[in-house]
Amino acid sequence: INICLKRGQLGLHRHFKRSKFLFLLQFSAFYSHFNLCIHLSFMLRCLSRAQTLAELRERIPEALEVIRASRRHLHEGHATVEELAVTKSLSQAPQTHRHKTLSMIAAQELLARGVSLQAGDSIQYILTDTKAAYPPDRVRAVAGLDGTWSYDRAAYDALLCKAALAVLSPLGITSADLDDGSDRLSYKIRS
Repeated sequence: INICLKRGQLGLHRHFKRSKFLFLLQFSAFYSHFNLCIHLSFMLRCLSRAQTLAELRERIPEALEVIRASRRHLHEGHATVEELAVTKSLSQAPQTHRHKTLSMIAAQELLARGVSLQAGDSIQYILTDTKAAYPPDRVRAVAGLDGTWSYDRAAYDALLCKAALAVLSPLGITSADLDDGSDRLSYKIRS
């Protein structure tokens, strides 16, 4: 199984010689903007050591433990700005954008700090409280972070689980399997 990163997509490929079976899983381009993908790459590296479908099944518990450890890391508050930063490219000039998307909220914060932005610029932000009633409390631009910030653990956990399931669900993994304490011993790889 080979891991490749190409144009914002992370793919997992394996050609099993006997069955001529192509095992292909891809993250959508969204996940390339999410730096916690480094944790997902550890999971993919674990799965990539498999040479057969049987070995792939044997590696699933190890891959699940990688995701569970990453989730614990998030929940315990140990994630760094570098791991949490979401990078987005602005599709429109933030001065003309009317919708309060997370990237536009961060862009408005940067504009208020005197940063010049235009369509095509990339910004980085941290999810601070995605359910906040007051939009500026939902995200913080990385460039504007001071010593007092926190992150939305539930939002990052949901992103991590969604990305992990994009890879693991074809292997028979469900969201319940990603939880600590799940000890299901058999996983059926869907054909």
